[in-house]
Amino acid sequence: MFLIRWLFCVILLSLVHIYQVEAGDTLIVTDNFRSETFGQKTSKNSIAQKTTLLLDTNKWVSNTLKDIRLTSDTNHWLRVYISNQSNFDKSFLVFLQNVQIDTAELFVYNNDILLFHSPVTGCNMAASNRATHDRTMSLPILLKANTVHLVFIKVYRKEFGITVSPELCDPITGITFRWTDYFFLSVIVFNILFIVIGFIIKYQAKTKQIFLRELDWFLLYTSIGCLYLVAASGYGSLYIWGSYPWFEINAAVFFGALSSFGFLHFCKLALGIQKRYKYITWWFNIIAILYLSSAFLGFGLFFGLFPKGLLGALLGIFYLGMLSCIVVVVILALKKVFVERDKNFIWFLGIFVFHIAFVVVVMGLEVGTIVYNFKMHAWLTVLCYFPQMAVTLGFMSSRFVNTLEEKSRQLQMLRKDIAQDIHDEIGSQLTKISLSSHLISLSPLIGSQEIKSKILGLGQEAILANTQLRVTFCHPSHF
Repeated sequence: MFLIRWLFCVILLSLVHIYQVEAGDTLIVTDNFRSETFGQKTSKNSIAQKTTLLLDTNKWVSNTLKDIRLTSDTNHWLRVYISNQSNFDKSFLVFLQNVQIDTAELFVYNNDILLFHSPVTGCNMAASNRATHDRTMSLPILLKANTVHLVFIKVYRKEFGITVSPELCDPITGITFRWTDYFFLSVIVFNILFIVIGFIIKYQAKTKQIFLRELDWFLLYTSIGCLYLVAASGYGSLYIWGSYPWFEINAAVFFGALSSFGFLHFCKLALGIQKRYKYITWWFNIIAILYLSSAFLGFGLFFGLFPKGLLGALLGIFYLGMLSCIVVVVILALKKVFVERDKNFIWFLGIFVFHIAFVVVVMGLEVGTIVYNFKMHAWLTVLCYFPQMAVTLGFMSSRFVNTLEEKSRQLQMLRKDIAQDIHDEIGSQLTKISLSSHLISLSPLIGSQEIKSKILGLGQEAILANTQLRVTFCHPSHF
């Protein structure tokens, strides 16, 4: 009797365990399966090795969120059970939903036997060398029919922490997030359009002999900003510089720093800081140069030239320095609008409504205080980065038009002064000639009618010349 009870309890506990695994911690695949995020079904291990994955049963920590934050410079392993309840073998894609993963691969086991090992993928590889050509990093996976699989996913990122949002997708019907690609591509296209418009303004300014130094920095800011967007979206590593891992590992940080460098100088010139605030100018120059220098140091990451965490710490410090500069710029812009009553700088303030939100979130992502999500990144780009560039272009266009109108007013004043001087010097003489000719023609000493007619004709010519003089120098088309 005792043996029967014991066997009953064992069977019952086994069934409960199987149910819990299948229902709670296992990703279920059926014939109609399309996609499912499974970060909350995974366990994490940062100590295990490839040869000891099946032995480290007591070192796995369960994840409770779909978005999993991973530290830098460590091989992280994610473990998940996937049960294929279909009667057919299935092939899927496991999306990690991050464009800056250095390396990733997965292993599929059943009964301690390796069934499948994916190719390695990563941002430091060209598209032709990756496991797939997906921007947000995916790995192929094969699942046998009516089998529970134990899947291990290895993820590594150097120097900076990273967030992954694993999602199992049917490659044909399960990919529902292509809109993020369209968001990034649309913003990149509009950014290029803004650059073209900027060069048109530059050409028009040159033909009108208008000199705007901040326009050059605007063009640098928008051009490098476009490259930053290409790098941060993953298209740069996928199609352009993926074959140069030493560059890709630091591309987003470098272009972001260079774009911020251009933006800071653009603000400095637009507000006239270099002419009015000597110490603020020094502070801006120091922060900009140090920030850009630290970004150049990032290219040494690939070669292991710096201690672990050094670059991240430096960037964190200079991020705060950049924020201090932005605060100063906003204060001076508010002064321009509300104290000096310069309405053109309402556009300038509009830039920072979006710029501050974008910078704060990006900095939070870089230092790890905000959990990354690839969908949030796409929305951030559309709602903050794109309007920021559009409003900046609007400010430059408004500034160009205002400068052109001011120059036109100055030319009008100059034309008026010249006309007045000419009228005073020449017009008065012509007036004297016309009056003198009229008086002489009335003199009884001149008896010849022919001579009188010539004198009167000379007076009329003087009056006509005086009239033409005023028209010539007062009408814009004659100047």
